[in-house]
Amino acid sequence: MKRDDRYKKLPCQARGIPEYWMIDPIQQQITVFSLVTGLYEETVFTGDGLICSNL
Repeated sequence: MKRDDRYKKLPCQARGIPEYWMIDPIQQQITVFSLVTGLYEETVFTGDGLICSNL
């Protein structure tokens, strides 16, 4: 997961992609990356909680 995060984050930032999600079935979590003033902020969701998107 961290390897994918590192390789996907920079090209997505450069293209101005406002949000992307990474799903990790092993860790049973979803990480939402939201572009805020040119950098991604990440929010990790686990369990049965509601997943929220700013978009």
